[in-house]
Formats: sequence, structure tokens, C-alpha cells
Amino acid sequence: MEGRSATSVMESLIHHVALPPRLPGRREGRIDTIELALVNRLLDATRTLCSVSDGALYRHWDTTCRTLQVCKELNAGGKLSKASLITEFRTQGVGELLILHVTEQNAGLLVRRTKESVTRRLQSIEL
Repeated sequence: MEGRSATSVMESLIHHVALPPRLPGRREGRIDTIELALVNRLLDATRTLCSVSDGALYRHWDTTCRTLQVCKELNAGGKLSKASLITEFRTQGVGELLILHVTEQNAGLLVRRTKESVTRRLQSIEL
């Protein structure tokens, strides 16, 4: 992203995080770029907080950072891949959270492993 493009993406990020005064009448064309930029900014912020924290606070920020990194990988390109989901379900630790964006439904799905078994707790969110 250079100059004008970076400014345009930043403006779109602001409109996605906080509602603009006038809502667009259509879906934005470069939504994948905007979502990637948002996740990257969140990752940068959590890495910064991780680097200045210690003890329990460090562990919380480190977990948040890992969760966002997995979110970025799973939701790359606006598509969920069956193979990557299966891999993450197999490696997901107890208490770890998977964040899934179901683009077609404009919904989010949070998946948390609750026990040592294969039990998962699902929570859906309308975006």
C-alpha cells in the first residue's frame, strides 16, 4: 500500500470500525484488503502490548496474538478452507478460541475448546 492507497484503506478501516456519517449503499469492492489491514493492525497492537507486559498479562496478550494470527490464516482471502479448519480443530488446545468469518452469512463464529475431549462451544455473532 502506498500513499493514496494507504490513505484510502485507512479511511475504509475507520468506516468499518465506526459507522460513517453516511452509510455506503453497496458492499465495498476491496473488502479482503480492508479486513487484512484490520487484522494486521490488531496483531501489531497486541504484539506491542505483549512486548511491554510480563507475567499473567503477558500470557493474555500472547494468547490474543496467537488467536489473531490463526484468525488471519483461517480467514485468508475471505474464504474458509475445510482442510485448514480440520487442521486447526485437531491442534486447538483447551480454552483456545478460533474466530471464523462466514462471509456469505455476514456472521462470525467463535469456537472454543472446552474440555480435553472433542467438545467445542460455539457462539455465533451477526456482523
